[in-house]
Amino acid sequence: MRNNGRALGLDYGHKRIGIALSDPTLTIASPLTTLESHNVFSKLLEIIDKYEVKVIVIGKPISMSGESNNSQLQKVEKFIGKLKTLIDIEVILWDERLSTHASQRCVNEAKISRNKQKNIIDKVAASFILQGWIDYIRKT
Repeated sequence: MRNNGRALGLDYGHKRIGIALSDPTLTIASPLTTLESHNVFSKLLEIIDKYEVKVIVIGKPISMSGESNNSQLQKVEKFIGKLKTLIDIEVILWDERLSTHASQRCVNEAKISRNKQKNIIDKVAASFILQGWIDYIRKT
């Protein structure tokens, strides 16, 4: 899937979903937006259409020991199932370990106020997830 369109990264959460977007050459991921989890599909479909997304990379909840968080993974899989009924795009689960921690550190270093952080952290985490996948496919 090299140079055939953009990739969308998602950091799925119960309240919010962070969204990141790659450039057309699949080189770099950038935070795009954060959507409220309820009623998210119409907005997500608009983004997919607008940016001609060809693949979606969703963070797979895995603990530091390598075990999946079963309850959260079930929610992510349910979300993916619903998404796949609406679109015919490849959806990839990608290890999200450390994405939230890295995004929190990044936001703290940028000296963003606590009030604004909740709207930023999820989309930054999505960009870390997507960038991990991009780096992997560029090496293989």
